[in-house]
Amino acid sequence: MQQTSCQGDKACTAVNKQIQDINNLRLCMHQTQPRGRLPSTLLFYFLPGPTVGIYYSSQFTPLIVFFLLFLSIVKNTKLPHFVRFNCMQSIMLDIVVMLFNILRSIMLDIVVMLFNILRQYFPSELRWSLVMSLFDMFSWSICMSIILYCVFFALVGKYGDVPYVSESVYIQVDASEYGG
Repeated sequence: MQQTSCQGDKACTAVNKQIQDINNLRLCMHQTQPRGRLPSTLLFYFLPGPTVGIYYSSQFTPLIVFFLLFLSIVKNTKLPHFVRFNCMQSIMLDIVVMLFNILRSIMLDIVVMLFNILRQYFPSELRWSLVMSLFDMFSWSICMSIILYCVFFALVGKYGDVPYVSESVYIQVDASEYGG
């Protein structure tokens, strides 16, 4: 684990992690609201608030942000390896959060398909299963823990190692150094 001494690098990498937090909000929005099951996490619900409107202002904005970060930071060999690593790690973890969102929507579609007729006659309180709520809470908690872990190590100035993701990030950053 290498270290960096520049405070600007640490702050820049910690700010990059906010992109993951924006997508993580979509994963479990109803669990973190004041009347939800996790009211103690309300701060994490409001933290990325000012940038959510900008990030979702167009359907192409997340794609533009991805390419902007990837081409201007990750591929820029003039920036320190620490900044490029953390930016690429933020992008990769954002993809993992998106996969959680896709898995959630697939699970919801399967439940709707299987129980569509029965659900029409159920009261609204019984329409959403406990399993889906627990999956939402679990996936949001895991994603938020990983984000906080990465932000902590970025602020300390160390490389936060997330299994499987960090290895892919090292490969991408090294490929941008040597491959062009």
